[in-house]
Amino acid sequence: MLSEIAAPWYFRQREALFGAAYGLGFFFGFFIAALLNQPEPTYARLGDALPFLGVRGGQAVAVFLVIFGWAWRVWGASYLSSAVVWSDDLETGALHVAGPYRFSRNPLYFGNVAIALGVGMLGPPAATGLVLIFNLILILALVDVEERSLAERYGARYQAYAERVPRLIPNFLRKTGSPGSPHLIEGLRSELVTGGFVVAMLVGYVTQGPLSLPVAIVFAVSIAVAMLFVRRKTRATEVARNLK
Repeated sequence: MLSEIAAPWYFRQREALFGAAYGLGFFFGFFIAALLNQPEPTYARLGDALPFLGVRGGQAVAVFLVIFGWAWRVWGASYLSSAVVWSDDLETGALHVAGPYRFSRNPLYFGNVAIALGVGMLGPPAATGLVLIFNLILILALVDVEERSLAERYGARYQAYAERVPRLIPNFLRKTGSPGSPHLIEGLRSELVTGGFVVAMLVGYVTQGPLSLPVAIVFAVSIAVAMLFVRRKTRATEVARNLK
């Protein structure tokens, strides 16, 4: 049985706020870069700073970060369900101490950080920094409200877990729990939207135009597919639960 707890407005609107974090980060980042006359994307500057990488190597780093973040989210979501991941309310089922939850209390949000850094590298350093900062502010606010609900529900048990496992950045040397049994299909289905970032970055890398129209189209299609299939099933699950 899931426990539903009233969520603040920013939790209910987290998808829109994450979109705003990217939009505002890039908007103000490009504005600052224009004032400083430093329009080069971060991946290109990384390639200049590390000649053995070059521009293509810098692009590859950005793509890797997005793939890594997406994989972490899939792994974490495989121990939940899309009904929990996408719910507008704070929901807690069992206290998960398996899979990535052995190393980080919030592996999905850690994945968000990696994705924000990778996608942010498509813009100049000012945009990269602002995209990452805006995402981190939102992530920390969401983590705070989620962990307060978990502490309220599980009390000393959650406190003991929190003392052993770091909040966000994984610690692979101090693990707890067990590997568990992930439901990979559920994790993949839950992460269709973040999967769109992966596809868009790969398209950009292959076409060598990371901010081109094909990237925007691929990402828009991925969001549409996720909203159509993930959200619809999630709503159906919530309605069925409310009828019980």
